[in-house]
Amino acid sequence: ETIDKSAVIASKDVALTWEPDNTYVKDQFATVILGQDIEYIDNEAKTSYVAAFSITDFIASAYVTDPSISNINLVLTTATQMVGQEKSPLEFTMKYFEAEDFSATVKEASAKAIKTIFVIILPIGLLVSGAVVFVKRRLR
Repeated sequence: ETIDKSAVIASKDVALTWEPDNTYVKDQFATVILGQDIEYIDNEAKTSYVAAFSITDFIASAYVTDPSISNINLVLTTATQMVGQEKSPLEFTMKYFEAEDFSATVKEASAKAIKTIFVIILPIGLLVSGAVVFVKRRLR
């Protein structure tokens, strides 16, 4: 037997008799609910917060750093609110890099020069210097 239960978070200014209509999308959403409690101690307001994340993986590194999901700004905003800062000194902007093709800027002559250096000259130079060091140490 399946029990279909869902909840809709109401705005803070609605009447106590408010009920959601059927136009709301019923699906699973990644959500953060931030609760606040204010207590007055010696006429000074002391505020405490509690944050409830919809899933335990909400702040997992895979979801925080993934540019298509980007939970990091929501987590940062929640933390900023909880510590009582007006605006966060940090901001994360996801950057998208496209793969660049350098084949248009690489000439055939420069490709041959690099190939010659790394495939022929460098290995021969290492062998010669190794042989010189070996012979000098042998002759001591």
